[in-house]
Amino acid sequence: MQKSVLSKYDLKQLTNEALKLLKKDRSREVLILRFGLNGSRMTLEKIGQRYHITRERVRQIEKAALSKLKNAKLGEKEEYQSLFNTVIKEGILSANDAEKLFGEQNFNNIRLLLNLSPDIEELSENDHTRACFISNDYSFNTIKKITGKTVEILKEHGKPSVLKSLIPKIKETLNIELSNEIIEKAIRLSKNIVIDEDNVGLTIWPSVNPKSIKDKTHYILKKQGKPLHFSDIAVRVRTMSVKSITKQAVHNELIRDERFVLIGRGIYALIEWGYRPGTVTDIITEILTECQVLHKNDIIQKVLEKREVKETTIVLNLQNKNKFIRVGKATYSLSEE
Repeated sequence: MQKSVLSKYDLKQLTNEALKLLKKDRSREVLILRFGLNGSRMTLEKIGQRYHITRERVRQIEKAALSKLKNAKLGEKEEYQSLFNTVIKEGILSANDAEKLFGEQNFNNIRLLLNLSPDIEELSENDHTRACFISNDYSFNTIKKITGKTVEILKEHGKPSVLKSLIPKIKETLNIELSNEIIEKAIRLSKNIVIDEDNVGLTIWPSVNPKSIKDKTHYILKKQGKPLHFSDIAVRVRTMSVKSITKQAVHNELIRDERFVLIGRGIYALIEWGYRPGTVTDIITEILTECQVLHKNDIIQKVLEKREVKETTIVLNLQNKNKFIRVGKATYSLSEE
């Protein structure tokens, strides 16, 4: 996306020039109020109350005014054409990306200006889809098909998919020839889907869109791919939360949830990584039950694969004669009880 349009043209000036083409003051005022050009956007009802007309009449005035400006062929002028082409080249541009591209302070002007191009359509936000602007090369129906098929594939798969491998499946099942970029943009418009880096999942899946403290904690550890101290986890959970989260609240979830295991002083890992709950003595017992006889160095190495503790702690635990017995030089086995 390019920002060159802003440096060359004053968007407010372009808006004012377009509005001057409307002869009726009321038509101009309705567009100004509907698009919030002087502040917040006003509803049809509020505007109707101001002018003592029905909501439907306001809608008609708005529609007629936009139609008149579209027919004015503003796109034939270089400054408007440059602006319109920026969006047409994008193909699909979410309202959020448009705001980033043109600036939050310019967004209301941009909304109106883009509505004046016969080659661009604005799709309003609804329960399932985010607001966007699309060129005439695409349609809401296309977006709906792509997002619907994505949800269907994800449900069948039952877990997040890699975006790179998901897109070809969408193309094949829908029999469409669109660029990977356009398909990704369409997917990102869905409120039912989350793209987390390269992974695509359903919004209701905690693995890509965690809501609770425990799910955020699991997400963080999974993302890091290594054990972390609970205080480090708490810091990261706070960055993902609107509400204030205490370190103790995070620690409590780590203790309660069976997906996590304490492997050192305040250090937690995921059970799915192969770690097991228990003391160092329990871990040594588990190792010797499997291997029967091992050299001290091998025991230390195997314990360190499951616990973040000092080597001296492991050696001290090996001195527990009720549990372990030395059967050779620095070689241990389980004590016979």
